[in-house]
Amino acid sequence: MRAMAVIVGCTILGCVPEPDGVWLLTLTLDEESTECTETLTENFTYGYEPTSGGSTEWTVEESQSSTQELAFVEIIPTTDQQAVLIWGEEAWPGAWNTSYWQFSWEESTSYSTNNTHIAGYSNSESNVDEVQDVIDFTIDGDTATGTMTSTSTSQQIWEESDIWNDILAKEIGQTGVIPSSSYLVELIPGAASETPVSNQYSSPDCDSDPCQIKVETTCSQIWTFEGVRTQSDTKNQDYNVYDHLGGVGQ
Repeated sequence: MRAMAVIVGCTILGCVPEPDGVWLLTLTLDEESTECTETLTENFTYGYEPTSGGSTEWTVEESQSSTQELAFVEIIPTTDQQAVLIWGEEAWPGAWNTSYWQFSWEESTSYSTNNTHIAGYSNSESNVDEVQDVIDFTIDGDTATGTMTSTSTSQQIWEESDIWNDILAKEIGQTGVIPSSSYLVELIPGAASETPVSNQYSSPDCDSDPCQIKVETTCSQIWTFEGVRTQSDTKNQDYNVYDHLGGVGQ
């Protein structure tokens, strides 16, 4: 859980439901909601993505299943309009927003590397990963229902010089390091089948320099849950009951 929004509803007009306490959540994965999409962008002149589908003699059906999950969370008010939600060792600050509580936190990681040769060749790779989780948390007394949606996005970009000289080819090779052969194929005259595409040092293989491949992937899942408040008043305890529950779950 890296970026979260928690919405806490109220059944009485104008009231702010008391969210504080330790909640036990029983989460069920919505199998139909699990989805990943991948988008490929590239500037290779003759390369294209392999045709999907394959043989028409086979019919392939896929399915998945998973058991329910249990988790303890704690919501601690900090003022009458602000609170913090704790899940395990992570926390999200939040505030009352007219009709619901909203807890949020943004998280992303990025990585990049660039290699440049004095003879006129370069290649680079960059990667950005982001995760966003959203929880709709509706309270009815000491019980709760809701959904949790988890969305992750990843972007990878590779770039490489299109042409390099014979002398440099002896050092780094005649084909580049850009992973075009993992994503693209081409149909060469006389060949029996599609051939993986590579960036050859002596010929222009891309519409512009540098050659580029960008892969963007988005995956999402939805869980429904039922919750029960197991401890309603943690503020006046000599110890925090969540201390020994934060790591409990399955």
